[in-house]
Amino acid sequence: MKKVVSIPMLLLFVNMPLLVIAQQSPIVLDARLAAERDAKADVNQLNWRLFGFGMAFIGGGCLLGTLSVASAYTHQSTPPQERFLGKSPEYILAYTDAYESKARRLQVESAAIGCIAGSVTAASLVIWYLNLQNY
Repeated sequence: MKKVVSIPMLLLFVNMPLLVIAQQSPIVLDARLAAERDAKADVNQLNWRLFGFGMAFIGGGCLLGTLSVASAYTHQSTPPQERFLGKSPEYILAYTDAYESKARRLQVESAAIGCIAGSVTAASLVIWYLNLQNY
């Protein structure tokens, strides 16, 4: 009897997120897609990677590199206001939420990649230098 009840309950829990997505209005879905596309175009990932690399390389890895990732997380990217002309409040809210979320994720990922690269480069140079001293 437990299996008969468990399987439908499991299917209900698995499909619940899909039902929520399907029930969102087309306006919200359009806003989210446009916001993610625009955020990807607007965020300068190279700058965040170089920032993470430089901070980690200069700071010897973990200390300042971690600050670069924290800085990328706390930096608030906001979409230009002209994108909202003629849009409904529902669209603006969905767009802004999706844009800020996507921009933050791209910034943090880029800064973390730069931080790791800078830390590895700094450590490699230190090891190389120490090996030169031993010869």
